[in-house]
Amino acid sequence: NVLERVRVNDGPFKTVALGGVLHCLPGSMQDKGQVFDNLRPILADDAVVFGYTLVSDAGSLGPAAVAARAVLNKLRFINNYNDTSDALRHELDRRFDTHVVTRVGAIAFFIASRFTKEGGENHAP
Repeated sequence: NVLERVRVNDGPFKTVALGGVLHCLPGSMQDKGQVFDNLRPILADDAVVFGYTLVSDAGSLGPAAVAARAVLNKLRFINNYNDTSDALRHELDRRFDTHVVTRVGAIAFFIASRFTKEGGENHAP
């Protein structure tokens, strides 16, 4: 459960993929940013975290996508009404020295590396 501190006997790991995970989690992007903190104990300091998430940036969705998003959110398959690529960028910036977020339509692709020394839980929101 990535919403809790992740504990495994193996590690530390050099990479973790979060493709299609964040938009399925409840809460705001700030709440979802906790995932990076929860993974940190099992990752090397120079680990790379990458993936994609569906975002609701203004202008990124056509009429069919807006309808599909509404249905998927109502059914609780996803929770991304307020998720934006800027909010994702902010959460990565709080935790990583290096990160890139690239939005293509309604998908934000991201890659981040080198955890900051302080970690997300010690940064100001």
